[in-house]
Amino acid sequence: MAAQKNLSFFLGEDWQIELTCRDADGGALDLTGAQVKWRLADPRTLRLDLVNGDGVVLADDPTTGVATIVVTAAMQGELPAGLYSHEAQVVLADGTVSDQAYGTLYARESLFTRFS
Repeated sequence: MAAQKNLSFFLGEDWQIELTCRDADGGALDLTGAQVKWRLADPRTLRLDLVNGDGVVLADDPTTGVATIVVTAAMQGELPAGLYSHEAQVVLADGTVSDQAYGTLYARESLFTRFS
C-alpha cells in the first residue's frame, strides 16, 4: 500500500528523499534485483523520471527495503517553482509491481539562487 509523503524543497539544492519499501504486511521489501522508479510531474508534463543508477540509490543491503531518491541541482534544470505530484513504484525481481509512495512536492524558489 502506498504511503502519502508530502515534501518541500528549495530549487537549486540537492534533494534527498528516503524511501522504505514495504509489503502489504508492513515488512521491508527485499529489493534484490528490483527496479525502483520515481516520477515528478505537473498536471501537463512529466518533469523527472528516475530509476536505479539514475537518481535512485539502493541501500548496500537491499533486503532492508531502503532506497534514496537523489535529485541534484543539475537534474532540476529549468524546473520552475511550484507544486508537483510525485510517485514511487517498485518492480520486484519476480515482476510484482508495488506503488510505495505518492504525494505533493513543493519546489520553492531560493533567494540564494534567485539573487546569485
